[in-house]
Amino acid sequence: MAELRDDKAAPLVSVVVPCLNEEEVLAETLNQLDRMSRLAADCDFEFIFVDDGSTDATIPLLRHAAERDARVRVICLARNFGQQIAASGRAGPRPRRHRPETR
Repeated sequence: MAELRDDKAAPLVSVVVPCLNEEEVLAETLNQLDRMSRLAADCDFEFIFVDDGSTDATIPLLRHAAERDARVRVICLARNFGQQIAASGRAGPRPRRHRPETR
């Protein structure tokens, strides 16, 4: 998988993916995100997975993905807050500061 670039001119695209018991579809989701990021090679991507209280193997799989791919960020919520809170980012801190776009 790819590494985050230090190219200051590349805009940062943050993709937030709420998760609840997604172990069966996680590999395909990661593959599709990687494929999408390769199509937009002029952008820098981060994939923020917000686990909303999974009870299956979602969290270990996400942590393993984050070890292999610097673009993957994992936020584990203490309990199930619901998809809207998980997707909005209001349930926890931003994993990385937004890098302003330079023109």
